[in-house]
Amino acid sequence: MEKVHEMMRPKIKRDTFFYYDNKKGVYFRNNVNSFWMEGNTVAQWIEKLWPMLNGEHSLHELTNSLPEEYRRRVYDIVGALAKNDFVRDVSSDRSHDLRQDIIHRYASQVEFLDSIGNSGAARFESYRQTKVLAIGSGSFLLSLVSSLLESGLAKFHVFVTDSSATNRKRLEEVVVHHRKSDQEVSVGEMKGDTFIPGIIGSYDAILYVSPNGNREELQFFHTLCKQEGKLFVPAICLDGVGLAGPIVHPDYEGCWETAWRSLHKQLFTTKKEECAPTVESILANIITFELVKKRSGLAEATQENKVYIMNLETLEGQWHSFIGHPSPINVESIRYVEDILTHIEKDTRTCSSTELFQTATSITSEETGIFHKWEERELSQVPLAQFCVQAVNPSSDGPAELLREIICVGLTHEEAQREATLCGLESYMKSVYPSVHVGVGTSSIEGISRALQQCLTNELQKKEREMKFARVQLEPIEDKRCEFYLQALNTMKQEYTIGIGENICGFPVMCLQTNNNSYCSVALNQTLALRNVLQCALRDLQNKVKSSSFFSIQLLEEKPSPYISIPVYEETEQRETLQYALNVLQKEKKNPLVYELPLHSSFQHDVVIYGVTLREEE
Repeated sequence: MEKVHEMMRPKIKRDTFFYYDNKKGVYFRNNVNSFWMEGNTVAQWIEKLWPMLNGEHSLHELTNSLPEEYRRRVYDIVGALAKNDFVRDVSSDRSHDLRQDIIHRYASQVEFLDSIGNSGAARFESYRQTKVLAIGSGSFLLSLVSSLLESGLAKFHVFVTDSSATNRKRLEEVVVHHRKSDQEVSVGEMKGDTFIPGIIGSYDAILYVSPNGNREELQFFHTLCKQEGKLFVPAICLDGVGLAGPIVHPDYEGCWETAWRSLHKQLFTTKKEECAPTVESILANIITFELVKKRSGLAEATQENKVYIMNLETLEGQWHSFIGHPSPINVESIRYVEDILTHIEKDTRTCSSTELFQTATSITSEETGIFHKWEERELSQVPLAQFCVQAVNPSSDGPAELLREIICVGLTHEEAQREATLCGLESYMKSVYPSVHVGVGTSSIEGISRALQQCLTNELQKKEREMKFARVQLEPIEDKRCEFYLQALNTMKQEYTIGIGENICGFPVMCLQTNNNSYCSVALNQTLALRNVLQCALRDLQNKVKSSSFFSIQLLEEKPSPYISIPVYEETEQRETLQYALNVLQKEKKNPLVYELPLHSSFQHDVVIYGVTLREEE
């Protein structure tokens, strides 16, 4: 907020719009804010003051001859406008040496810089002094040169990567045309067909364009700029998509490799489409605009860690954020958990479903997200709520390939959505840590428990494809979830048989056989194992699909079916269940090795990730 004082020279920002309302007052709006200034006489005050708020008069000059009441009123109005970012103080602008004809020629650029960060003329002068090298060929390079000149950059150099595709006569015509309105215009060309890497050091920024998606060439210049710590902004057309950015700079985490690995493979087409002049012009203007903002000191307005994606057919495009995929296992970043129980006691993490879902939303994008899909889709929501998630493979060299789609179920929509979020993150991280079983949770207990569950499931899958089980009858069924699932199966008129399989590492195995499908699950307790097989059966029935299970269940010879009870299990029992599981593993002479794995900063405050392996005790 601008501080209002008598020497302040207020100037209304150019993007300001307002209209009168006889009942409420005056409504103000600009690109960043809007508000009402209420009062019966506000419209009259604004009508009188507006022409005077041009930056040429101080508040002292405007109010010197006014009565005290009117003077305070002017200060209040200017203060309200300053508080809401509609006026700025010209008296605080930094000095500059720009000629008036230059300021007049590039008035819109100066005004834009004024409205975003004040001292527009000084910022524009700083931009004009930037040493820029424009690299490219053909009409795309011509568009970039024209865009740079139109932005107010008078002096820079170009390097032509393909002489046969570049009309140098047209390039000279563009320069001559702009020199008529700005005598300082001078565009030099680096001679020679081979680029000399050492010259990068003499420039502040490198802009690169390619109409035919030459990734090797782009990568060459990108690497040079990273090594020299130079600003690098590329724009290319590639397989039916136009790409601008990301902005590569030592201050930013993002780079071209990260963006390329984040782009989803489905974006690109197999047919080769030419980059139309209109597309080239748009992309050239985009990277030039980012150069203007960065070099004029408007870092907060720069598209950091984002890439602009344009459809070459529809010309639709927008900026998309991307998150750097994890690198292959870095031993130094993995922490071994020596005492599991002590570790979970120290965990005070709390994360609500709302916070978890906000994070999931922020990492979901069909263009650059960690999740390609995270949605209800058109899935049936009766008897169980369903939610779909599909993550990308972080191990892809780029563009990112999609992992298999996962459908998660729950009693409520929130429960299914939460399970999909955790399963999606687990699916994503498995490719990074293939040697351990990954579990993600909003607490240490949940993360370790889920990782241990993955271990047990893997042990179950190691068994022979043909599973043998003994039929059982469930009585009493104290767990309300299991009871509901069984009622749902009965309502859907499904005949089924439930049985118990051979324990896995000391943990119960529950089996379910319906008319056409078979399901097996091992879990930390019998209730959870039964829940799992019932959920899988209901999910397949709802979606009318055949079970993907590889088990073939064989019923043991008929005997009187024993009765087993299914006790209640509540989420609040997670700690006791995990402690019981550790005791079981100890009796079975299985030693769980638990590792806390690193996560990206975007969601490390919401979830934790653990890797677990089971080792035989000697």
